[in-house]
Amino acid sequence: MKLLLFKFLQKSFFWLSYPLQNKGLYRVSRTLGNTFFDRSATHIAPIGKDTVFKFYLVDPYWNRLLIPKFIYEPELHHLFKKIKDVDFHFIDCGANLGYWSMLVAGKVYGSKPTTTIEPIQSNFDLIKDNVNYNKLSNVTLYKNAVSKKS
Repeated sequence: MKLLLFKFLQKSFFWLSYPLQNKGLYRVSRTLGNTFFDRSATHIAPIGKDTVFKFYLVDPYWNRLLIPKFIYEPELHHLFKKIKDVDFHFIDCGANLGYWSMLVAGKVYGSKPTTTIEPIQSNFDLIKDNVNYNKLSNVTLYKNAVSKKS
């Protein structure tokens, strides 16, 4: 019930703020996430025909994926669609929760071999869950930082 109310309120704000290029959506998503869920609450959402993505519901960066018309980084979707038939190895440094790793390693963008690097343990754990949910054998995971400095 909480998830349905959360999604309704978030989607309503998305459409109300649409003429203003969704200004304030991140803040509203953060407020709603923190109001309805605890820090450990997760959700699994489809992000492609055969690909799902697990994320924390309090995370406004990702909980916007619950909005049906929201497209995360559309320019990268466009790029990966264009190079789908090119052979390459994808390296996702500082992968966060592995969104792009799931899409590029999955069928959506051609099942490319993928190296995913993420130093934060809780994020790394969700990446492992995402790899398992999507049954991806072409992803190599490293719990590491790429550099000592940002």
